[in-house]
Amino acid sequence: RSILFFTGYLWIDTRGELASPDEAPILVSNHVSFCDPAFMVFAAFPAPIAAAEHLKLPGLGSVVKAIQAVTFDRFSASSRHEVKQELINRAKKGSGWSHILIYPEATCTNGENLITFKAGAFNPGRPVQMIGVKYSGRFNPAWVSAGPSLFHMLFRLMCEPC
Repeated sequence: RSILFFTGYLWIDTRGELASPDEAPILVSNHVSFCDPAFMVFAAFPAPIAAAEHLKLPGLGSVVKAIQAVTFDRFSASSRHEVKQELINRAKKGSGWSHILIYPEATCTNGENLITFKAGAFNPGRPVQMIGVKYSGRFNPAWVSAGPSLFHMLFRLMCEPC
Protein backbone atom coordinates (compact mmCIF):
# COMPACT_ATOMS: atom_id res chain seq x y z
CA ARG A 1 0.00 0.00 0.00
CA SER A 2 2.88 2.38 0.74
CA ILE A 3 4.20 2.00 -2.83
CA LEU A 4 0.80 3.03 -4.15
CA PHE A 5 0.66 5.96 -1.70
CA PHE A 6 4.06 7.29 -2.78
CA THR A 7 3.09 7.10 -6.45
CA GLY A 8 0.06 9.29 -5.74
CA TYR A 9 -2.71 6.78 -5.08
CA LEU A 10 -4.28 8.00 -1.86
CA TRP A 11 -7.58 6.24 -2.50
CA ILE A 12 -8.44 3.45 -4.92
CA ASP A 13 -12.08 2.95 -5.78
CA THR A 14 -13.00 -0.70 -6.27
CA ARG A 15 -16.24 -2.42 -7.26
CA GLY A 16 -17.32 -5.99 -6.72
CA GLU A 17 -16.12 -8.76 -4.45
CA LEU A 18 -13.02 -10.88 -4.76
CA ALA A 19 -13.81 -14.59 -4.79
CA SER A 20 -11.84 -16.94 -2.54
CA PRO A 21 -9.01 -18.98 -4.12
CA ASP A 22 -11.17 -22.12 -3.83
CA GLU A 23 -14.06 -20.45 -5.71
CA ALA A 24 -11.97 -18.83 -8.46
CA PRO A 25 -8.26 -19.59 -8.12
CA ILE A 26 -7.21 -17.63 -11.20
CA LEU A 27 -7.40 -13.85 -11.52
CA VAL A 28 -7.17 -12.41 -15.03
CA SER A 29 -6.60 -8.69 -15.55
CA ASN A 30 -5.67 -6.16 -18.17
CA HIS A 31 -2.16 -4.74 -17.70
CA VAL A 32 -2.01 -0.98 -18.15
CA SER A 33 0.83 0.26 -15.96
CA PHE A 34 3.66 -0.72 -13.66
CA CYS A 35 1.27 0.25 -10.81
CA ASP A 36 -1.14 -2.62 -11.58
CA PRO A 37 0.91 -5.36 -9.90
CA ALA A 38 1.36 -3.22 -6.75
CA PHE A 39 -2.40 -2.79 -6.49
CA MET A 40 -3.06 -6.48 -7.14
CA VAL A 41 -0.62 -7.51 -4.40
CA PHE A 42 -2.32 -5.05 -2.04
CA ALA A 43 -5.85 -6.20 -2.96
CA ALA A 44 -5.48 -9.97 -3.25
CA PHE A 45 -1.85 -10.97 -2.59
CA PRO A 46 -1.81 -13.30 -5.61
CA ALA A 47 1.10 -15.25 -7.06
CA PRO A 48 1.53 -13.83 -10.56
CA ILE A 49 2.78 -15.52 -13.68
CA ALA A 50 5.84 -13.42 -14.53
CA ALA A 51 8.70 -13.36 -17.00
CA ALA A 52 11.95 -14.75 -15.56
CA GLU A 53 13.78 -11.51 -16.42
CA HIS A 54 11.90 -9.85 -13.55
CA LEU A 55 14.05 -11.90 -11.16
CA LYS A 56 17.14 -10.00 -12.33
CA LEU A 57 15.77 -6.53 -11.54
CA PRO A 58 17.15 -4.95 -8.35
CA GLY A 59 14.52 -4.94 -5.60
CA LEU A 60 11.75 -6.30 -7.80
CA GLY A 61 13.47 -9.68 -8.09
CA SER A 62 13.25 -10.16 -4.32
CA VAL A 63 9.55 -9.24 -4.34
CA VAL A 64 8.84 -11.68 -7.19
CA LYS A 65 10.50 -14.47 -5.19
CA ALA A 66 8.76 -13.50 -1.93
CA ILE A 67 5.25 -13.62 -3.41
CA GLN A 68 6.05 -17.03 -4.94
CA ALA A 69 5.47 -15.96 -8.51
CA VAL A 70 5.58 -18.59 -11.22
CA THR A 71 8.28 -17.45 -13.62
CA PHE A 72 8.84 -18.46 -17.20
CA ASP A 73 11.48 -18.03 -19.87
CA ARG A 74 9.91 -16.32 -22.87
CA PHE A 75 12.20 -18.19 -25.28
CA SER A 76 11.81 -21.73 -23.93
CA ALA A 77 9.04 -24.09 -25.00
CA SER A 78 9.80 -26.38 -22.06
CA SER A 79 9.41 -23.44 -19.67
CA ARG A 80 5.93 -22.76 -21.03
CA HIS A 81 5.01 -26.42 -20.43
CA GLU A 82 6.35 -26.28 -16.86
CA VAL A 83 4.33 -23.12 -16.14
CA LYS A 84 1.20 -24.73 -17.56
CA GLN A 85 1.66 -27.71 -15.23
CA GLU A 86 2.36 -25.45 -12.23
CA LEU A 87 -0.77 -23.44 -13.02
CA ILE A 88 -2.85 -26.62 -13.07
CA ASN A 89 -1.33 -27.76 -9.74
CA ARG A 90 -1.90 -24.44 -7.99
CA ALA A 91 -5.45 -24.06 -9.33
CA LYS A 92 -6.65 -27.38 -7.88
CA LYS A 93 -9.41 -27.02 -5.31
CA GLY A 94 -8.02 -27.22 -1.79
CA SER A 95 -4.42 -26.76 -2.96
CA GLY A 96 -3.77 -24.15 -0.26
CA TRP A 97 -2.27 -21.66 -2.72
CA SER A 98 -3.34 -18.04 -2.96
CA HIS A 99 -4.85 -16.68 -6.17
CA ILE A 100 -2.83 -16.90 -9.36
CA LEU A 101 -2.66 -13.62 -11.31
CA ILE A 102 -2.37 -13.69 -15.08
CA TYR A 103 -2.10 -10.77 -17.47
CA PRO A 104 -3.23 -12.69 -20.58
CA GLU A 105 -2.29 -9.93 -23.02
CA ALA A 106 1.31 -10.56 -21.88
CA THR A 107 2.20 -6.89 -22.23
CA CYS A 108 1.18 -3.40 -21.10
CA THR A 109 -1.40 -1.59 -23.23
CA ASN A 110 -3.11 1.78 -23.01
CA GLY A 111 -6.22 0.09 -21.62
CA GLU A 112 -8.49 1.40 -24.36
CA ASN A 113 -8.89 -1.89 -26.25
CA LEU A 114 -8.44 -5.58 -25.67
CA ILE A 115 -5.67 -7.12 -27.72
CA THR A 116 -5.12 -10.78 -28.56
CA PHE A 117 -4.47 -12.66 -25.37
CA LYS A 118 -3.07 -16.00 -24.37
CA ALA A 119 -5.65 -18.63 -23.34
CA GLY A 120 -3.47 -20.30 -20.67
CA ALA A 121 -5.64 -19.06 -17.80
CA PHE A 122 -8.38 -21.40 -18.95
CA ASN A 123 -6.20 -24.55 -19.26
CA PRO A 124 -6.79 -25.81 -15.70
CA GLY A 125 -10.55 -25.88 -16.30
CA ARG A 126 -11.21 -23.97 -13.06
CA PRO A 127 -13.24 -20.77 -12.57
CA VAL A 128 -11.52 -17.54 -13.54
CA GLN A 129 -12.31 -14.13 -12.05
CA MET A 130 -11.89 -11.16 -14.37
CA ILE A 131 -10.53 -7.90 -12.98
CA GLY A 132 -10.66 -4.72 -15.05
CA VAL A 133 -8.23 -1.92 -14.24
CA LYS A 134 -9.13 1.61 -15.29
CA TYR A 135 -7.30 4.76 -14.30
CA SER A 136 -9.18 7.98 -13.75
CA GLY A 137 -7.75 11.44 -13.47
CA ARG A 138 -6.05 13.71 -15.90
CA PHE A 139 -2.95 11.57 -16.26
CA ASN A 140 -3.16 8.02 -17.56
CA PRO A 141 -0.15 6.00 -16.36
CA ALA A 142 -0.38 3.56 -19.27
CA TRP A 143 3.19 2.66 -20.09
CA VAL A 144 4.63 0.97 -23.12
CA SER A 145 8.31 0.66 -23.94
CA ALA A 146 8.06 3.17 -26.81
CA GLY A 147 6.56 5.80 -24.46
CA PRO A 148 8.04 8.11 -21.84
CA SER A 149 10.71 6.91 -19.43
CA LEU A 150 9.86 5.22 -16.16
CA PHE A 151 11.25 8.24 -14.25
CA HIS A 152 8.96 10.56 -16.22
CA MET A 153 5.95 8.36 -15.46
CA LEU A 154 6.74 8.26 -11.72
CA PHE A 155 7.21 12.02 -11.64
CA ARG A 156 3.86 12.64 -13.38
CA LEU A 157 2.08 10.21 -11.05
CA MET A 158 3.45 11.92 -7.94
CA CYS A 159 2.36 15.33 -9.31
CA GLU A 160 -1.21 14.23 -10.04
CA PRO A 161 -3.56 16.16 -7.75
CA CYS A 162 -5.90 14.14 -5.56
